Amino acid sequence: MPRPPLLLIEENEFKAQEMIALSEGLLETIWVKSYQDIFLTLQTRVLTLRLILLNLEFPSALDLLEKIIKIGGLGEIIVYTYDENISLAEKAFQAGAFSYFHDPIQNEIVHILIEKALKQVTLLEKILSQLKTYHPDILLLTRRVAAVKQTLANRRMKGQYISSLEFISMMPGAIPQKFSEVFHEHVMTQSGTFSKKDKILIVEDEPVLQNQLYAMLNPYYDLLIAGNAREAIDQARQNEKIDLMIINFSLSDMLGTELIPELKTIHPKAVTILMSTYHLNELVVDFLRHKVTDFINQPYDSLYVLTAVSRALQKKELKQILDLLLRQNNVKDLTPR
Repeated sequence: MPRPPLLLIEENEFKAQEMIALSEGLLETIWVKSYQDIFLTLQTRVLTLRLILLNLEFPSALDLLEKIIKIGGLGEIIVYTYDENISLAEKAFQAGAFSYFHDPIQNEIVHILIEKALKQVTLLEKILSQLKTYHPDILLLTRRVAAVKQTLANRRMKGQYISSLEFISMMPGAIPQKFSEVFHEHVMTQSGTFSKKDKILIVEDEPVLQNQLYAMLNPYYDLLIAGNAREAIDQARQNEKIDLMIINFSLSDMLGTELIPELKTIHPKAVTILMSTYHLNELVVDFLRHKVTDFINQPYDSLYVLTAVSRALQKKELKQILDLLLRQNNVKDLTPR
């Protein structure tokens, strides 16, 4: 089975080889180090590229990032720097980057970022496959999805995402009116109203950190705060709807990874973000075992918190779109998600 193609944009040969080694076995890496090769590859493989790794220290990297986004395609863009550069990362997110990492390069982190990006691309691929039932022009559909991703880039810095209803409305000419009406009715039945905010449960036993997260997320979401695992379970039982759970790994009465299955039995469709002062490398087994959607290191930086929330909720929405399309088309999704 052919591996998904990855476009690596890196001038430094040593760093390029390091990246190629990290992605070996996961993807077919195409390494480019000149503008001519970049755009030649994009022109010939825009519909097949699934991931782009871009060094933000590449000449005019942000301009290049914006041009890549405008070209379209389903591939997600992961950016990186040799040293942590929050200001540059913030600009990259605003331009449309999916995620960011910096040296020292950790194998587990890069693998998880690649896996998350590929899962997002896979969801979009499945959605397009079902949309072809209504509109056979795959190029048009891909351009529509690329436009959706550009809009999402403008929201990611606020922890926001594109709702299912918005996604459908942003696909003019690609989806028949009848399906749009069915979809609208379904989503209204599920959520009650267009304007209803998503509900996020924050499980954090440190009051200062609670307040930080509350200040970041309160303008956009309905928040529930729990100071320990017992309070979190009580909150979960008392609330009919929880969309996202942000959970500290080291709680006073239970490990966060022990709490996740308890909460998932009450809200199986909620997505989860794990927080910890530990480095992700130390928690990678727990991260994968409990299917955590994202990870945030403490102390919290608003850039990482808001983009992680945006990614997690967007994944949840894309799954909802795909599930409804599959039901409408009487198709079973047999591939793992």
